[in-house]
Amino acid sequence: MKCWASASPAGKGANFLAFLKKAVKPHAGKEIHVVLDNLSTHTTPDAKAWLPTNPHVHFRFTPVGSS
Repeated sequence: MKCWASASPAGKGANFLAFLKKAVKPHAGKEIHVVLDNLSTHTTPDAKAWLPTNPHVHFRFTPVGSS
């Protein structure tokens, strides 16, 4: 199991999507579960459009109010 993390000064969807692509690329074809809080950056239209093109990647959201 590996853990990737990243922080950026502004919570922008483009930064999140760039991080996802970088983190997933070395593990192409493997099942990947991404644990996220409910920040709106994680559910942008671009992120939602990216998921179906990467069916081995699964978003797992923490319960609202827990992070």
